[in-house]
Amino acid sequence: MKNYMILMSILLITILVVGCAPTEMQPAGEETKEPIKIGFIGPLTGDVAPYGEGWRDGALLAVEEINTAGGINGRMLELVPEDGLCKPKDATNAAQKLIEIDKVQAIVGGFCSSETLAVAPIAEEAKVVLMSPGSTNADITESGDYIFRACPSDALQGEIMAIYMYDEGYREVAIMYANSDYNLGLRNVFSKKFTELGGEIVVEQNYEQDAKDMRTQITKIKDAAPEALYLVPYPADGTIILVQMKELDVDLPVFAPESMCVDKVLVDSGEAAEGMVVSTPTFDEAAPKTAEFLQKFNDRFGYKPELTSYSANAYDVVYLFADAMKQGHITGTEIKDYLYTVTDYTGAGGKLTIDENGDAIKELILMRVENGEFVDLE
Repeated sequence: MKNYMILMSILLITILVVGCAPTEMQPAGEETKEPIKIGFIGPLTGDVAPYGEGWRDGALLAVEEINTAGGINGRMLELVPEDGLCKPKDATNAAQKLIEIDKVQAIVGGFCSSETLAVAPIAEEAKVVLMSPGSTNADITESGDYIFRACPSDALQGEIMAIYMYDEGYREVAIMYANSDYNLGLRNVFSKKFTELGGEIVVEQNYEQDAKDMRTQITKIKDAAPEALYLVPYPADGTIILVQMKELDVDLPVFAPESMCVDKVLVDSGEAAEGMVVSTPTFDEAAPKTAEFLQKFNDRFGYKPELTSYSANAYDVVYLFADAMKQGHITGTEIKDYLYTVTDYTGAGGKLTIDENGDAIKELILMRVENGEFVDLE
């Protein structure tokens, strides 16, 4: 019995020692550090997916670089991408998942203004930062203290184009736009400014974002005999419209926003895009940080992103979040407060200052399609 008691004591001590000893996976004195999750919302399926994928990959490239350099004070970043489909309902579902399940404090997105406007009240209530690389609808300016963007508002872009067209002598114009917040926002700004200048909108036509045949709308525009067309599409439907205008022998000067300043539009539209004038944020691919970003992007993913400037913006947004976090600003409120201090930040997307409304202060330029290329307007 005595030997039995000694044996049991030795066994108990052994169990306690082994149970308390540090394991190979978790050394003594070292805490397990969970990754810091950053959300992403953009269209990853559907017609707009090629652009949303470029944004996601820009954000992912930044996350990978930051992790390679040691992460956020030893903690790794993790990008959690969700498909917003460029639609309010899907973006809302994505945001609720990211905030309630993944517990993110910051989200890169949305891509489309309809995504950002739908998610904004959810992020605002949850005190989670939402920063879009490319949503331009003017209403985003007033959507909340936690809502930011790295691109200029349509309030500036629509006015610049209206002034340019009026100064070029156009007085009677048509507007054609997709039924989406981004497109409607630009339509509203342009129409207001053009009529204030003394111009007239002689006909307006809209269409559903996923439409493939806009010949009826184009014919109505042709019958109204405007002097020019202000076209506000997404790239895929804009390309279809240009081609169908040529098929219907509608020879109107076309003016468009940055959604049409895409190389794929030129490839798919061919001669139908010749002469089109677009407004777009200033983006110098030869600038050191931009050129470096494009090279690293191609090396990592094997392609050049469409809407290149916005992919660069997504990359910059992640770095801005990381800069805040490295200074100990981990919560949404802390990241928000940090972003309002950003002035003359030079990133892959160019120089960025964030104003008191969370909007980006960036320059806009006009470009024309000549011989199948975008060239600056003198």
